[in-house]
Amino acid sequence: DAGDNRLRSYRVGGDNFLAKLTFPLGVNQRLELSHSYVVARFQMDGGVHGAYSSYQLSSFGYEAPQYSQISRLTYSAKLGSRLSNETVVSRLSEGISCRSANYAHLNVAVDRARLGAGPSPGFEFGCDGGDSLLELTDNLGIDLGNHHLTVGTHDELSHVVSRGGGFFTNWSFNSLDSLTRRLPAQYAATLQNPAHPGGSGGDFRVNTLGFYLQDQWSVTS
Repeated sequence: DAGDNRLRSYRVGGDNFLAKLTFPLGVNQRLELSHSYVVARFQMDGGVHGAYSSYQLSSFGYEAPQYSQISRLTYSAKLGSRLSNETVVSRLSEGISCRSANYAHLNVAVDRARLGAGPSPGFEFGCDGGDSLLELTDNLGIDLGNHHLTVGTHDELSHVVSRGGGFFTNWSFNSLDSLTRRLPAQYAATLQNPAHPGGSGGDFRVNTLGFYLQDQWSVTS
């Protein structure tokens, strides 16, 4: 289905859901649990009326739904008159996928213009990606009069995945008659690497471990 000659339009929709619970665990102790879920839908409808009398039919459009989830657990406590502690564990997960017509792009010379149909460059085979992140932050506070020390750590485990995208296939015809007779004037395509058929994507992990010491000093006269 090559689509019709509708003008390009963008539609962006989405929803955001948030839930949070707080539990008092005793004197000067608290536990918080929260979760956020965001879903977004980006869609391009219709074709493109570009420069130099170029017209792309509505099959040029695509959609790219994506989501994001964040969970967080926080424990905070006052341990006596001099010590305090806060521990935060959070997890982020998000992803995106691109969907479009599953055939090569075609363009045909019609009178003094060129008419195109098929997916926009780079979306012929779709694309998928996402990442996840697990974080741990712990801060121990020590009150020493004019000095307030913070001994802490921040650690991360991350995973990033990206697949597909970047491919382009195009058939050019000099007239509607040559299209009907299947006689292209030109063919261009991005060659796929047999060792990486998914395209110029990636799949890698990054782990970090960090420690810090902070001194907040109150100057008195």
